[in-house]
Amino acid sequence: MSAAMVSHDEYLEVLDLLTRYALAIDHDRLEEWAQCFTETGHYKVITLENVQQGLQAGMLTCTGQAMLQDRVAYIRKAAVYNIHRDRHILSHPLIRRTAQDRYEVVTSFALYQSEPDRDSRLFAVGYYEDVIVREAAGLRFASRIAVLENNSITPLLSAPV
Repeated sequence: MSAAMVSHDEYLEVLDLLTRYALAIDHDRLEEWAQCFTETGHYKVITLENVQQGLQAGMLTCTGQAMLQDRVAYIRKAAVYNIHRDRHILSHPLIRRTAQDRYEVVTSFALYQSEPDRDSRLFAVGYYEDVIVREAAGLRFASRIAVLENNSITPLLSAPV
């Protein structure tokens, strides 16, 4: 099946998943973030430079619920990072249905960080390339790749993008 436009209801369902993902990170509900993925879901943060050069190495890669939950456990128990709050600003998504209950989605984002005693600052800019599938519980990410326009993250990447 070639890529097809989606119905209004499908658009709203996809938009709901994208928003729940961002809010889970922004409100430090990372356990909910991990649940946005399928059991075998793939998550990667990679620079645009690597994408343009055909390099597959990402800054962060998690494959499957176990790795996603391990990432959350690491952030909760072991990571040392600046205390901050995240805030995602998302563009309207471009959504194409590529098969029954399978969507390919591209969404631009800007991610700001705010620290208690500092001004908010732009942390990362880029776009998401998603494969979203319908499961019994609703739409989930089978794959989410966050492509960063900048080649480095300062300070260190701790929470998901």
